[in-house]
Amino acid sequence: MREPEGQQAFDFGDKYEGKDPMMFLADDTDFAVFTDVNYRPDGVRGRYPFITINWLYRMRVSPQSPSEEFEIIEEIAAYLNENEEVVEAAANSVIADTLDYYNKRLQRNIDAVMDNQKTQDAINQAKEKYGRVMDDYGDQEGYAQTIEAAKKVYAIVSWFEQNYADMSEPQRYVMTNKFLIPMVRNTFRSTMDIADVEEDGKPKMFDELVGRQVEMMGGQPTKMRTYSESVEEQIARIERLLADQAPLLQEVDIRLYKMQIDAVVSAERATGGTKLLQDELRSIEGVTIISVEETRDLPTGGDFTRFNVKFSLKGQAPRLDFVKESLLPALRRIKGFEIKDWSMPTEVTPGKRRISESNALQEYGFGGGLGGNLGAQRYTHGTEMPTPRPQLQSLLDDWVEGGVMAYDAPTNTTDMRYHVMMPAEELWPFCDGEYRGDMKDFKGRYQQFIKNGATAPVYLALGMNGRIKITGGQDLVWFAKKSGLEELPVFLSYQKQV
Repeated sequence: MREPEGQQAFDFGDKYEGKDPMMFLADDTDFAVFTDVNYRPDGVRGRYPFITINWLYRMRVSPQSPSEEFEIIEEIAAYLNENEEVVEAAANSVIADTLDYYNKRLQRNIDAVMDNQKTQDAINQAKEKYGRVMDDYGDQEGYAQTIEAAKKVYAIVSWFEQNYADMSEPQRYVMTNKFLIPMVRNTFRSTMDIADVEEDGKPKMFDELVGRQVEMMGGQPTKMRTYSESVEEQIARIERLLADQAPLLQEVDIRLYKMQIDAVVSAERATGGTKLLQDELRSIEGVTIISVEETRDLPTGGDFTRFNVKFSLKGQAPRLDFVKESLLPALRRIKGFEIKDWSMPTEVTPGKRRISESNALQEYGFGGGLGGNLGAQRYTHGTEMPTPRPQLQSLLDDWVEGGVMAYDAPTNTTDMRYHVMMPAEELWPFCDGEYRGDMKDFKGRYQQFIKNGATAPVYLALGMNGRIKITGGQDLVWFAKKSGLEELPVFLSYQKQV
């Protein structure tokens, strides 16, 4: 029961003193908390997702609600308008309770990474594990490669032991998650680039991995890769870099695309003619040609117009990203121009077929045989191919550390489905030591491979236990290795255990 205004207290003693007012809540009321996740903060896909937390307090009434309900909502709205800090404090309290669990979990992980005793324990376990390998097999024949790998890992662990006390948090994170934990779990890939060491035992990729981690955490991107090299080695490396960049200096890869856009042009813009509008459209960065294919009058006085749009991109820049993130937002900012529909952009680069591309097409078997069906790729709406292609170790790390499936939807072709083309050299370390058939079988199937190309993908399993395994199509890797084929189609499966 509500007391009338001015009658909340009387001067008749303690029994009639005023009490704190009670607020009746509306019957149909809720407090909603929801999130908005940006997987490309500042346009950088390599960073950790940025999560915005929003909240909403809603009160609902309908024409059938009793008059008292309208009075309650009116009173609550007036109170909240005058006391915004009360609502904000309540919202912050609810959100803080939810985030508290994750903050504590995050802090535990940070404490574990920065804990010197736990780090030293992991170092001791790794040294014991790989030191035992050197002791057990050091004098035996046929284990030279195993001993060499164990020595490299032991050198890395020794370098960590000497330097971890002075490391920053990102350096500790990389040391623990990329090296020490896989070493202790016996999942460290001692045959891959990550195990290459400098003379003092420092991993050659350490600074590069730390730079990536700093970038993911929102810090300044670090692209520099450091080496301990002699003058002769530096000169040789620079010459290799110059040789790799020579094609880029000789030719700029500019690609032209065409699409159609249906739009309603307002009466005001339509009466001024389309030339001024087309000039404004051409001013959008990347747009090269704008033309009108057809137009018809609308009862409102405006026009329904279909525009032919051509735009240029450099190299293999994703065309759909340009359309969705640059072109369409720019068009929507134009006054009197309302987009109704748009088509998929198709490439129309004049004379497109350079020598390097021609060789690649022949290697993949395009243009004939079953292998030619790889060229019959169909675009699946909503499926985007991450570019540039990450290395296999990065795909595994994303899956192990964050459950991220970089390639979660395969590309469809006429005769096969696969996720990505991968270098055969990157797949070779995961093949068995011996071909599963005899020499006659190898020669017969190899001839078919040369004739038709890869008619099925290599099936590759990535496990959350840090292991990688080829589960099918291993023969293709053998054939690619023998023939010199650079890349193979790969179908990825993400599993808990491999």
